[in-house]
Amino acid sequence: MEEFRIGTINIFNNNQEISFRGNITRNEFEIIRNHSLNIHHHIMNQELFYIFLMNFLEFNKYFESVINSFLEREKFNLLDNNLPELKYISRNANRFLFNYLSSARTYLDHTERYLKNKYGKDSIQFLQFKDYTGYLYDNFFEYRFIYKLRNYAQHCGLPINSITFSVESKDILKKTIKLNPLFLKTELRNNYKEWGKKLNEDFEFQPEEISVRKIIGNYYKNICDLNNELIKIESDSLSTSIEYLENFKKTNYSQLNITETTQCCVFYDFTLKYPNSYEGSTFSTFIYPKEMIDTIKNYS
Repeated sequence: MEEFRIGTINIFNNNQEISFRGNITRNEFEIIRNHSLNIHHHIMNQELFYIFLMNFLEFNKYFESVINSFLEREKFNLLDNNLPELKYISRNANRFLFNYLSSARTYLDHTERYLKNKYGKDSIQFLQFKDYTGYLYDNFFEYRFIYKLRNYAQHCGLPINSITFSVESKDILKKTIKLNPLFLKTELRNNYKEWGKKLNEDFEFQPEEISVRKIIGNYYKNICDLNNELIKIESDSLSTSIEYLENFKKTNYSQLNITETTQCCVFYDFTLKYPNSYEGSTFSTFIYPKEMIDTIKNYS
């Protein structure tokens, strides 16, 4: 007979204790699992945003570490004549930027597909997301530029064309280093003819040397705003799932001895080793997604 049993798993002194309680129906179990999967899929999509965030932080952290290493030198001002070192810095800058551009496109493409599959291509939720990406494209040069720059980087050449280095000495004990990776406008336009009318118009108002860190910083803000919009789009669906699962937990586990380390579970797919006994049996386990629920509730 097919069984779905609620219960708990506790860890005591590295020993696992499993306790079985009452039964639920298959239909109840499927509803529970579907709500849990709804939360799980959202959280997994958010991982793409966090990967993008990490790539942004790593890019900036790299330049900070290079500057700090120069400050520790006695003759770091000779770097201008050290072409091999500059080439190494440029190579790393492009490497980190490739990761940044790739993770940004992956986040956008996966999120669009995720919403389309979940709600439908004509749904309010999907159209709201598309409207917001359209708003960003229409109103922010950085968003338009990065969108096309990923194609440039993939098909035409290294996006970072130059790095400038300067040292300012306000007094003998205090020096300031500026290390600026740059996009060279003429190089970008000569190497790639697919920027489109709008960006070609934008370029007329941009300097020849375009600051990489400024561009990716502003674009990062764009994606953060877009991700906040995504969370709003998903809020009703996620709230419904969280409410159902929390009510299920309250109804079925509130009388049990629950601690911070207790895992509330539903056990299913039993294969009994002995008739009328669960000893030595095998089974699958659905674990109440407490951490994922806490993550979503902490959005606000």
